[in-house]
Amino acid sequence: MDTIVLVKHVADVEKIPEDAWDRDRGTLRRHLLQMVANPLDDRALELGLRIARNGGGRLVVLSMGPPQAEEVCRRAIAYGADRAILLSDGAFAGADTIATARTLAAAIERIVREGIVDAPLVIAGMQSPDGDTAQVPVQVAAFLRYPLVPYVTAWGRAGESRGLTFETLRSRGRSTVALNAPPAVLTTTSFAPELPFYTTFERIGSAAEAEVLRWDRTDLGLDERQIGLAGSLTRVVRIFAPEKRDRAGYRVDFGGETDPLQELPIVLEELREYLTSGGASMAGEGRPAGDERPAGYDQPEGSDRPVDHEQPKDGDRLPGHDQRENHGESQPFSAASSFYRGECLVLCERSGGITPGSRELLGASASLAEELGTTTIALVPGTVSDDELADLARAGADRVVAMPGVDPDRLRPEEYARAIIDLVRRTGPQILLVPATLTGRVIAPLVAAQLGAGLTADCTGLRIDDHVGRAGGRETVYRKVLFQTRPALGGNVMATIVSLRGRENNTPQIATARPGVFSEIDRGDAVAELDVFEPGTVTPRIAITEIAAGDHTTVDQPVSTEGDGTAGEDVPLDECDVIVSVGLGIGGVENVDTLARPLVRALERAWGVTVGLGCSRAAMEAGYLPYARQVGQTGKTVKPRVYIALGISGAVQHRVGMEGAGRILSINSDTEAPLFSHSDYVIRASCREAVPVLLKLLEG
Repeated sequence: MDTIVLVKHVADVEKIPEDAWDRDRGTLRRHLLQMVANPLDDRALELGLRIARNGGGRLVVLSMGPPQAEEVCRRAIAYGADRAILLSDGAFAGADTIATARTLAAAIERIVREGIVDAPLVIAGMQSPDGDTAQVPVQVAAFLRYPLVPYVTAWGRAGESRGLTFETLRSRGRSTVALNAPPAVLTTTSFAPELPFYTTFERIGSAAEAEVLRWDRTDLGLDERQIGLAGSLTRVVRIFAPEKRDRAGYRVDFGGETDPLQELPIVLEELREYLTSGGASMAGEGRPAGDERPAGYDQPEGSDRPVDHEQPKDGDRLPGHDQRENHGESQPFSAASSFYRGECLVLCERSGGITPGSRELLGASASLAEELGTTTIALVPGTVSDDELADLARAGADRVVAMPGVDPDRLRPEEYARAIIDLVRRTGPQILLVPATLTGRVIAPLVAAQLGAGLTADCTGLRIDDHVGRAGGRETVYRKVLFQTRPALGGNVMATIVSLRGRENNTPQIATARPGVFSEIDRGDAVAELDVFEPGTVTPRIAITEIAAGDHTTVDQPVSTEGDGTAGEDVPLDECDVIVSVGLGIGGVENVDTLARPLVRALERAWGVTVGLGCSRAAMEAGYLPYARQVGQTGKTVKPRVYIALGISGAVQHRVGMEGAGRILSINSDTEAPLFSHSDYVIRASCREAVPVLLKLLEG
């Protein structure tokens, strides 16, 4: 079976030098960035190599970027790839996710057409650290019309056949699917096999001499209006520094001059008083939808836009440039009219009942709809009970549309997306909001690609405002468009994005937001009307079927992340008043049971609140806790009233998921832990030293 692996040359967001920022102009000096291969693409490459070795197929790597990206292509050849192709053209620069996916899809079509590979598996990392949108591979599948298998953790064989099986992450647990026949697109997670740290000198030498094909837009037969900045459906209109929050940093040092037994009771008492007084999180309860607070994801994946906007002064908004210039579009509505028309639509999810993340987006949508003079529709797969209808109305829905017969857990993503597209085309909303969950981060890109709509991922701020741009060579005002703010380059800067070209296709402005970013509202006894929508007939993808355990042989065993359901894991993290979160610095998986879980129980008894148990990404990958308990950029965004970090260094990818907590207590023996400077209380000690003392004080 032949494979095509997508690899990307990305900036190392952990090592952005201070002098890379021009503070006076608010620009980024990109030539100073350290570039690396996308880590999740490395796992995609390793998966592709194992499948190729097992089945004797060919493996081609495909990358898109400037000439320097040839480095990751040769690196892939050194590890065993048969051929490498680099898409490089100045016209590709500035591409957002949809323009990037369109270009990659055209290249894959040519690779197949020329017989370089036959009916391939296209494999890519689910996201990249500089973008973290998880949109490009999904939209490649949409353009190619290939079946999609997202979030792969392991692979195997289906019974005695030669068909492949893939274990995938789901919103609840994992499932195994069988790929009966290629082609298909797979996205890999951090659970997939790692690429070895090294290869042989002989292979490295051969790779240095190997041919790397270079294709430009003419080789792909693409019009300039389809690619790069011209083909993008979103535009960054503002770049600014993230808001900095000063934390008190009350410090307790074990082994210092003061006695921790005198200091720690002060810390515990202040936290208890904060909880009992109903202390709101520093993110601000009741925060409006337009608050541009930082959370930690980056501008659209696949984008090579320069960060060259002027740094705005306090209170200023920097007008940007829109994408309608030189495209001959019709002029916008009159000054009194909104640029877009229609209602606001929110895709809601269930987990028992309507999820908190869905209710949060309904609250954000209600605020936007009020400013636009329109209403909010909640779109719910399946039937809607009377209790759910009342819950949705309280949360902000004016109308609820149920889709009976649509089950996201049973249908393939393409079929679920097709049902949503059918409704969007019939109702014509101007805004579509989707929770950035495992499901939503697949569905939203599919919907956007098939509709031809702009999409901004993982928004932390949504607001309605006028945008000043240029169209046809003159300044134009676009009235009441959606400004979508998200973090960029691993949270180092913030980007505000607009989408102005959707009106051409009568498509909505689409955005996703992670649960925990916005606040729920309560409209009391508000009433919502209920409609039923029957989508068109859904034809199942026969290429992919879900299979039962025992009907396949696992070739690569994934990392075990099954928890034992004990203390701190019974309640979803976003519903907990206090979260105790563990990192590798806790000193081993056994200390989760001997230190972290006893602390959870002691806090619940002493403070009388709900306490959850979370973890960092590194701890999750080490098997300490399951994925559902991960906090951070690739996990959950939480905003408890108190967050207690045990042995977590606090890289930006973790901080973006918990910086909205009301109070942060960090325990670590590493004096250089970045989380210390973002904490209200710091205990400099090992978890083995500090936690037993805290337990005694809490029990007393």
